[in-house]
Amino acid sequence: MTVEVPAHSAHAAGKPAGRIRQKNEEAILAAAEEEFARHGFKGTSMNTIAQTVGLPKANLHYYFSNKLGLYLAVLGNILELWDSTFNTLTSTTTRPRRWPATSAPSWSSRGATPRPRGSSPWR
Repeated sequence: MTVEVPAHSAHAAGKPAGRIRQKNEEAILAAAEEEFARHGFKGTSMNTIAQTVGLPKANLHYYFSNKLGLYLAVLGNILELWDSTFNTLTSTTTRPRRWPATSAPSWSSRGATPRPRGSSPWR
């Protein structure tokens, strides 16, 4: 998975990220995802994420300028994962069978007895 961080100029210039940089970004994003999932945006601190990853807080700010940038990167990764999963599902599976309008019975609110179409249960 390619991690794209708009806050850093190396990605903006189109340069590929180095091996150490990729490893650190992946570790930061994994720790941040866990923290945001547990504590939400307000309950998560950059310091806690840095401690979890084992990096100084200054290094965390080198990769992500602020908590909002990190949060958006985490959400971007999740959306990318969902998008690729849904694309795979829709390309490999068939569409679900739709029931014909006449085959599904209408049920009244008074119990499990069918009622004719167009009749009101409020009479």
